[in-house]
Amino acid sequence: MDLVVRRLGADNVADFWALMARDQHEGAVCWCTAWWTDTWEDYLALTPAQRRELRESLIERGEYDGYLAYVDGAPVAWMQVGARDRLGKVLVSFELEPDPETWATTCFLVLEPYRGQGLGREFLRQVLADLDARGVTLVEGYPRHGEGHGATDLWSGPEALYADSGFSEVKKGPNRSVYRRRLRQRNSQ
Repeated sequence: MDLVVRRLGADNVADFWALMARDQHEGAVCWCTAWWTDTWEDYLALTPAQRRELRESLIERGEYDGYLAYVDGAPVAWMQVGARDRLGKVLVSFELEPDPETWATTCFLVLEPYRGQGLGREFLRQVLADLDARGVTLVEGYPRHGEGHGATDLWSGPEALYADSGFSEVKKGPNRSVYRRRLRQRNSQ
């Protein structure tokens, strides 16, 4: 499977909308806004239409916060990635201290026909390579503990994905852990 990974931007935002609309379980319900509200209660109070409006407002202000993965030219996966501290709910939820150098992979969506084929691992590998090339040195993820969860419980990626991709568990919460990976240090030349 040839996987092409591209950062979200003005030139491919239509692909983001198409991908989310294709996933009726999470994408077209959440529109990747869960971490953008102040509290979980605020998020749950929004309808899917209001969540889409929130995502539209983020894009209108230039918040292109992730990557799309393509197979045969069609978008099949999404990963929300960006500077961790822009999402205050992450800091509160996991009781983390602010750190402007830390980035986070907070949402992970692979369309159903493409799951279980290693696409997620390759997607994450390519995203980490791009982040490394951009000078990012520390990346976190927040997977749910254990295995055997349904897709709706894996919206932040499966725990094995992070463990198999060189992340280490640094903090265990009641349902989710903080996994962290240091990327290569770049020498200034």
